Amino acid sequence: MKPWKRSLISVASLYVLGISSSLLAVADDDNHVSRMIKSKSCEGCDLSGATLSNSSLRKLMAAGANFTKAYLVGADLQNSTLSGANFKGANLNGANLSNSDLSGANFTGAELELVQLKGANLNGTVFVNAFLMHASLDAGALETAALCNTVLPDATISKRDCAD
Repeated sequence: MKPWKRSLISVASLYVLGISSSLLAVADDDNHVSRMIKSKSCEGCDLSGATLSNSSLRKLMAAGANFTKAYLVGADLQNSTLSGANFKGANLNGANLSNSDLSGANFTGAELELVQLKGANLNGTVFVNAFLMHASLDAGALETAALCNTVLPDATISKRDCAD
């Protein structure tokens, strides 16, 4: 075989191997999400950018997990432990987080329209630049949460905790 043909075949083989290994990485991420959904446990794990819309994740144990820019529209997260979780820029429109522990969670820049937060622990939760329009929550639930440029359920904007 001529040397240039061997080089071409080697380059083509490396290209195919590169594609297959990137496909395996995607499959590994999908398997990780599938395992998390089945086991209901993912403490401290990285689910940034994950698409989990309409997922049934009741009683999920994911304290300290990273959900940055995750897509959780309509997800059922009732009775979950999500304390210290990072939801920066995540979309949780229509999600159900009722009776969940969200203490210390960060929802900076998150979309939370029509989200259910009744009975949720929001102590120390950060809602900076968050959108909570039409959210359902207990009276006084946001008293211990950090609010700055936060659109509240009644469409008013809270700047309560903004630094001057």
